[in-house]
Amino acid sequence: MQNDARQGFKNNASYMMCADAIKVCWFALWRRSFREWCFTAMQRCCQSGFEASKLNNRMSYLEELPPDCPPATADEIAASRDVFRLVRTSPPTLDDFRSQRAEKPQAIFRVSECQARGLSVFAVRQDSAKALKLPTLRDRLICRVRLEPGAGWIQETGKPSHHTWWPLAAFDILTHCNVESV
Repeated sequence: MQNDARQGFKNNASYMMCADAIKVCWFALWRRSFREWCFTAMQRCCQSGFEASKLNNRMSYLEELPPDCPPATADEIAASRDVFRLVRTSPPTLDDFRSQRAEKPQAIFRVSECQARGLSVFAVRQDSAKALKLPTLRDRLICRVRLEPGAGWIQETGKPSHHTWWPLAAFDILTHCNVESV
């Protein structure tokens, strides 16, 4: 009986060690250069039975992405910055932060599947205001979104300042956005 108690404590201690390592490692995981190192370290650490694959869930995106998405040419959001998104409601809801693919699953887009699964944002507020002149966007509002390190990946995908943003699921978009008057 005493052996069983010690074994249970040992397994619990191993679990706690792995959980602590994940807390340190998962934040660094969003940096692509650390991914392989983190997974290797977690697999070594967690041979006691803790599933290293659970670490990958901490790295999930807001929507399911195709392989090799975001593209290698995208930039990680490593510094705070503001972007502007056109939304339907004030205050915004998560429905305002759905990709084109999520809104129109059967549609055929003139962009890659990766880009269709990202969120359209503008780096310059005036460019988002110009987009409001398009017939399909006339009823939208401009929302300023404060991107913080760990918010995901972003890439310039159009002119004048159109970008595609692939947000991480762990980033709380709604606490980082404010609708502005037009």
